[in-house]
Amino acid sequence: MIARGFRPVAWVAAVGVAALSCYMLSLQVASERAELASIERRIVATRQDIRQLQTELGTRGRLQQLEAWNAEVLALSAPTAGQFLDNGVTLARFDTREQGIDARAAEVRMASAQLPPPAAPAPRPAALVQAVAAEDAPSLEPARPRVRQASLTVAPEPAAPPPRPAAAPAPARPGALLDEATLRDLNAAARAERGGARN
Repeated sequence: MIARGFRPVAWVAAVGVAALSCYMLSLQVASERAELASIERRIVATRQDIRQLQTELGTRGRLQQLEAWNAEVLALSAPTAGQFLDNGVTLARFDTREQGIDARAAEVRMASAQLPPPAAPAPRPAALVQAVAAEDAPSLEPARPRVRQASLTVAPEPAAPPPRPAAAPAPARPGALLDEATLRDLNAAARAERGGARN
């Protein structure tokens, strides 16, 4: 009897132990996952360090080649103290070119068309000059401008001919869902099945 009275207590204790063991198991799994994630982060960081060291080794291995190129082709040197400027204003005013007359003229040049001066008329005898003066002198037209404006007018393309309508299908019987060719095929298949069933 006493054993029956302690049976619910035993069940509660067993369920509590099972729940506690499941909780402990989930905590252990979470800690293992966190440790695994930290190991993966360390692996990624180590790979980046390896890449950086490989790059540095490759660069140091090529320093002799770079020095040879610098001596032969580039002729670069380290900057001196006089090459550093205080601020942006000094940089904007900095100009190492010597300003000569040719350099100033090369900076700004205006484009203009220069026309030759009109030719002086040849001297004429006085008699001809008086005869021409007596006649009505033609009015002088102003000189035509040398610059002409070009314009382009695009003619509209001829419209494509209207598309021809497709061949109209044969008029269907009212209430028919299938066309004539399909019905013929179905009838032929039905006749073949009937003939095969009789034999």
